[in-house]
Amino acid sequence: RTFTTCGIPFTVHKLIIDNLTEGKYKYKVGKMEGWSEEYTFEVLSDNTINEKFNNGEYVTFMHHSDQQGFNKDEYKAWEYVVDYVMTQNDIKPIFSINTGDMTQNGNRINEWLDYYSGGKKLFSYSECMHTVGNNDLSPIDNTKLGDGGDDSKLNPKNFDIFFCHDLSIEEQNLLTIHLKNGNYRLVPSNYSFDFANCHFICINSELPKDSIIRLFNENADEYANKSKNDIPNYDDLAEEYSSILANKIETWLDSDCKNIANYNNTKNKEDQKWIIAYCHEMPFTILTCAVTVKQQADRLNVKGSKVAGCRTNALKSNGKYYWLSRLFDRYHIPLILGGHKHTYCMSNRIKENIIINDDGT
Repeated sequence: RTFTTCGIPFTVHKLIIDNLTEGKYKYKVGKMEGWSEEYTFEVLSDNTINEKFNNGEYVTFMHHSDQQGFNKDEYKAWEYVVDYVMTQNDIKPIFSINTGDMTQNGNRINEWLDYYSGGKKLFSYSECMHTVGNNDLSPIDNTKLGDGGDDSKLNPKNFDIFFCHDLSIEEQNLLTIHLKNGNYRLVPSNYSFDFANCHFICINSELPKDSIIRLFNENADEYANKSKNDIPNYDDLAEEYSSILANKIETWLDSDCKNIANYNNTKNKEDQKWIIAYCHEMPFTILTCAVTVKQQADRLNVKGSKVAGCRTNALKSNGKYYWLSRLFDRYHIPLILGGHKHTYCMSNRIKENIIINDDGT
């Protein structure tokens, strides 16, 4: 249960159903005062999925991103896309992936509802795996609207409210922050799953240091409502806590990729799993000018380095910046999906982000 920015209480109900057998299921949502229309979804067993794939059928999934809007009219384009896709039987997805920015302001409840409403036909038919984007974050005080700048995009509370976390015990142990007051917080949008011969990995690219110091460390409650100037040794603490969190995520991600690499080493090439990673902002992204790079470097407090990508990649893990892009390269991940820049492009892997010539290239 949460409150909108104008103080109206708002409740989200969640239900996790597991151990379903293969087949088609019908369901309705509601209560005695009224029920939704009837929806249908299908559960496929691993054997059926593998048999379809081995017989030459495609694994069809949909990647969508950045639907963000201020009002229902601005979500019409998203609704039109969904309506079209769901009428095309040859491209109708078995599941979909969203790489963040479902909303323009993460604590405006109407935007989450408009996103769901626009994607209704897709979401009632198949699973969607979501990723938090920078605009899905709220100020630390979730009842206040942000000012539009990234400094007010820190808190994933509403993302947590609208989506479930379904992690293994091992992942929970690695990605849970235990606070000294006995509470805990789970770092969202870090998970993986298998489908057919593909292993999908989601990584949270939206972890600014100001968010980490106020939310994702054992002393977070002490700092949550203080200004930077009121936190002694703020820069040192931010560096310390961000490195601890980056190490946690890298440990989980490295273990996950290593398990797939070990699996592939025991299989023939045609039976090996492809790794597909996705996040909101890519480790390296399109930048419009050198000024933008410098502004981002200053904001991320990465001194002496040119930063051109997501904030998680700019955290220091095991003594190194750019640890995420290094890990992608180490495991030869062939496909990484993202959003954020509102463009479409393809690129080869970039091992490092180093200036090699005096002219800045």
